[in-house]
Amino acid sequence: MSKNTTPILIKRWGMIDTINACLLIISILFLFDFKNQPALSYILIIAFTIWFISLVGKNIYLSKNRNDKETINKK
Repeated sequence: MSKNTTPILIKRWGMIDTINACLLIISILFLFDFKNQPALSYILIIAFTIWFISLVGKNIYLSKNRNDKETINKK
């Protein structure tokens, strides 16, 4: 890393992502019950899908930002 680059404040994996991953595992093990509670199961699936999409999007953004800065620094 050169001296002119500023650090990016967004982390690839944070505490919230760890908590969400733990909740996903617990939900898979105990809460997904499409026979008795289909609404809760669908809500959980939607919530974790949104989290996963935002996690992937954040990593794509960070990778693109890092590649752009490396290209600028090489010039």
